[in-house]
Amino acid sequence: RGALGEGLQRLRECVEAMAGTQSNRVFVGNLNPEVSGEDLKAHMGAAGNVLFADILTDFNGQSKGFATVKYRTAEEAADAISSLSGSMLFDREIFVREDRGKGGKGGKGGKGG
Repeated sequence: RGALGEGLQRLRECVEAMAGTQSNRVFVGNLNPEVSGEDLKAHMGAAGNVLFADILTDFNGQSKGFATVKYRTAEEAADAISSLSGSMLFDREIFVREDRGKGGKGGKGGKGG
């Protein structure tokens, strides 16, 4: 199967993402203001291959305390939700859920990937 099998798997993942059946993005909340994008990417990497980790910031560049993390696959995102929600990062218990895609006002900062 090799390359053809991998190509079919990627196509299936794209179709699922477009159909909205699964998301490869998660929302992370209750972040300590000291957490950087690289810190978050490293922590969330325990669940899989993190493509990026964006911590949202206010107009002054201060963390809003939440972020969006994108994984290579929806399965990795699901694993992050089940295994990392409730984990400790910089002395705070974070929560992880599927990203609903609403986003927030203000700039993005602390990009980790």
